[in-house]
Amino acid sequence: MLTQSGSFAAMILEEIANEEARVARVVSYGNKVDVDEKDCLEFLAGDEATKAVAIYIESVGNGRSFLAVCSSGRILM
Repeated sequence: MLTQSGSFAAMILEEIANEEARVARVVSYGNKVDVDEKDCLEFLAGDEATKAVAIYIESVGNGRSFLAVCSSGRILM
């Protein structure tokens, strides 16, 4: 799970726990000072435990690079 909101991540994790679902990684990248959604997706695409990504994004800084990572075929979105 990839989210820009820490409170959203906490809420979703609580719901996931109630459903006894499995989550490999939760990344909350906040205000994008050091990393952005593209950086996080590139990391998750190379992670063996990650098979699909659920994303909550408030904004995308560089749409072209974001779409390039999404369409790379390395991860199911």
